[in-house]
Amino acid sequence: MLNNMDISSSVDIDDDADDADDDDDDEDEDDDNDGILWNRIADLEYQIQSQEEELVIYILFSFSHFNYK
Repeated sequence: MLNNMDISSSVDIDDDADDADDDDDDEDEDDDNDGILWNRIADLEYQIQSQEEELVIYILFSFSHFNYK
């Protein structure tokens, strides 16, 4: 009776486990990419803030120098 069974229709559990592992790897990679993007955004925000501060200092210095002439 076992000889008559269709083995090809059985479920391969290992393939399903591999697919789950692949999904986990993809999620980990996405999380890594998200972290990289958030770090880049934070760096850009810091650069913008620094440039704004430099611009304010430059403007204040320019106006103070202009007023004394």
